[in-house]
Amino acid sequence: MDRITERFEKLKVQNEKAIIPFLMGSMPNENLSIECIVTAEKAGADIIEIGVPYSDPLADGEVIEKVHHEGVKKGLNLPRIINFINKLRGYTDIPLVLFSYYNPVYRMGIKNFASACHDNGIDSVIIPDLPLEELLTIQELGLSVIPLVAPSSSNKRLEILSQFNSPFIYCVSIAGTTGVRDLDAKAISIYLNRVQKYTSSPLALGFGISSPKQIKGLYEHADGFIIGSYLVNITDEYQHNPDEMLLTLGKTIRDLKYPEKNI
Repeated sequence: MDRITERFEKLKVQNEKAIIPFLMGSMPNENLSIECIVTAEKAGADIIEIGVPYSDPLADGEVIEKVHHEGVKKGLNLPRIINFINKLRGYTDIPLVLFSYYNPVYRMGIKNFASACHDNGIDSVIIPDLPLEELLTIQELGLSVIPLVAPSSSNKRLEILSQFNSPFIYCVSIAGTTGVRDLDAKAISIYLNRVQKYTSSPLALGFGISSPKQIKGLYEHADGFIIGSYLVNITDEYQHNPDEMLLTLGKTIRDLKYPEKNI
């Protein structure tokens, strides 16, 4: 059993939900990025999603887009983030998911990419603009891919994605890009119930998650919650005050992990 599946199984027994922070790899710098991830794990994070800076992050809103561009200016790219994760593995065994757009993967080569992920402790990957045929190719190379679905996804697409062995499904909460926003809990619960009809994989909800109240309102409908912009904003705002960054990050994740205590 892979690390991600094992974590979801453990959480199910404990009647808990997975908290999945998204953090940009090696930002604001390599050592502080490692400290952020270790802090997140100690605060209750179950899985970490690590982003690869990219020049044209179409799925990301203003907060994460800014950090993408700053990372690109620093020369961060897919090979460097994979090397960063190799170093990170000396500090943690937490399940790690690599988030990259397709172009850097294509340039590296699918086989080389899958091999590098295997060799450097990456448990699965999210590639939001990955062509469906390449999803099959990557899985045939033994690397699991986490697909994205949205409220607009057709039943046909859900049926196709259900045929892939994915450790979880990334359920985008609303059309548009990443970012903090109000969510319609009723509409999202109906959408998640529809997705559940097509898959036995856990469902993790992302885009717009920023408060314990939101998580509490959807607790019975999702198996996990992905928090990106809200946390990336913390690491960006306090990049010149590392102690405050780590304190704020840790407290925020603890509050999200146990929403019934913090609303």
